[in-house]
Amino acid sequence: MSIHVFAVARDQYVYGTSQPGGLWVRIGHGSFTFGTPIIAVRDSRDNEPNINLFGVGMNGRVFTTGADDGLQVPTEWYSIGSGQFDQLTPLAGVIVDDYSLYLSGVGMDGAVYQVVRGNGAWSFDWKVIGEGRFGRRTPLAAVSRSADFHRTGISLDLFAVGLPEVGQYGRAWQWTDSLHGRSDGSWAPIQAGFFSQLTPITALARTANHLDLFAVGLDNQIWSTTWDANAGATWSDWFAIGGSFTQLSPITAISRYDRTVDLFGVGTDGSVYHASWDIANQGWTWNGRVSNDTFPPGTPLTAVSQYADDLNLFAVNGDGLVTAIRWMGGDSWTSWAPIAGVRFPSRTVLAAVNQYV
Repeated sequence: MSIHVFAVARDQYVYGTSQPGGLWVRIGHGSFTFGTPIIAVRDSRDNEPNINLFGVGMNGRVFTTGADDGLQVPTEWYSIGSGQFDQLTPLAGVIVDDYSLYLSGVGMDGAVYQVVRGNGAWSFDWKVIGEGRFGRRTPLAAVSRSADFHRTGISLDLFAVGLPEVGQYGRAWQWTDSLHGRSDGSWAPIQAGFFSQLTPITALARTANHLDLFAVGLDNQIWSTTWDANAGATWSDWFAIGGSFTQLSPITAISRYDRTVDLFGVGTDGSVYHASWDIANQGWTWNGRVSNDTFPPGTPLTAVSQYADDLNLFAVNGDGLVTAIRWMGGDSWTSWAPIAGVRFPSRTVLAAVNQYV
C-alpha cells in the first residue's frame, strides 16, 4: 500500500508522489506562494477522485482539486466561494459522517470561516462560526470523533490559540459542532494554559469519547491536556510531557490504534525526537532521537501509519528534498531516504494520505 505526499515546490506548483518508489508528479497548473500549506483529505466514499487537495491561492481565495490514487487530476484547480484569506493561511479539513467535508480557516478579519461539501457539491459560501477572533494565519486543528475508530466521525471539534490575553500570549480555545445539534456558537477556553500567538495546536481523537491536545509551551516543552467523556467530560489541567523545542514548532501526533499515541518534533538541536504513550503503561516515554540526521528547528514532520506496527515520517531536509524514514516494529528505524526530483522551500508543510483500500 502506498502513501501519497503533496506540497508546494520552489517553482510554486503543487507536486505529489506515491511512496515508496514513486516519482514526483505535478498536480494541475495551480500556483501558490512559497510556503503555502496544502492539505489533503481522503474522501471516504468510493467515488473518484477521492483525494481532496486545498490551499490558499495568490488572490487570497481557497482553491481545490482532486486526485486519484494514480495521482491523475481530472479537474483543474478552482476556487471555493468568495472567502478571503492570507496567502499562507493553514486550512483545516475533515470528513464528518462519511459524507460531508468541513473546511475551515481564519479569515482576514480574524474570524473563523467554514464551508461544507456534501454529496459532491459545496452547500453554501463561507460562513463565520462562533464569535472567536484569532490572528491571521492562526493554525486550526480539526478532528472528527467517531464511535468506531475506523470510521469517520459524528462530530467536529476545532482548536486554536487565541489573541493575546497576557502580554503576547493567548489561550487555547475549542469550538464543537455535532450532528445531534449545533453548538451555541461560542468558543470555549481550555483551562489556564498560555501559548505564544500562532502556536500550532495538535489535536487527536483516539475514540469518540477521548481527545488529546499537544502544543509547545512558553518554556519550550511539549504540553498536553485531555478530555474524556467518561471522566467528567471536562478538560484536564495542562501538564508537561517534556522535550526542548523552539516556539511555534509544530508537534506531530498519531494514534496507530486507540491504545497508543506517538509524538514527533524537531528539537532545538535539529534532531527528530519521539515520545510515546500506551494504555498499558499509562505514562509518557521519551524514546530519544529517531536518527542522527538533523533538520532546521521548527521543521514540520508528517506522520502516517499503515497498520499497527508501522510509522512513516516525512520532512523537507536542508537540501530542499523531501525525505522519509520508517519504523516497522522493533527498536530501530530505517535511515532517512531522500525523494529526488523536486526541491521544496525549507520548513514546507507536507500533506500525506494512505492509498485507498
